[in-house]
Amino acid sequence: MNIRNRSYAVGAVVDVPGPGAEGVLFAQGSHFGGHALYVKENRLHYVYNFVGSLMQTIAAGEELPTGENLILSAAFEKDGEDPPGVSTGVLSSTTGRTRSAKTASKPSRASSASAARG
Repeated sequence: MNIRNRSYAVGAVVDVPGPGAEGVLFAQGSHFGGHALYVKENRLHYVYNFVGSLMQTIAAGEELPTGENLILSAAFEKDGEDPPGVSTGVLSSTTGRTRSAKTASKPSRASSASAARG
């Protein structure tokens, strides 16, 4: 799937039995760039790398909740283009059922794929 110039979301349904969870939930890319959703130091992180020239990251402000069937995700909501062909918007992450981090974002023109909407 192509996530270029569109809104998208990536996520995983996980069981977190206790504190200390770490690991990669989703990763896609190559030496030209890519993106990954992962847990480090008991917090959800997302990184998007465009050919090494632009790296955007977001990290949850709070630790992961514990429980079963938790939804951990990151989403980019496109709200425009600047310049034409380059999306602008809001990058956010969700842990459990709560949006936990949010930042303005400007991904670049190209990308590799993921679970995409649009």
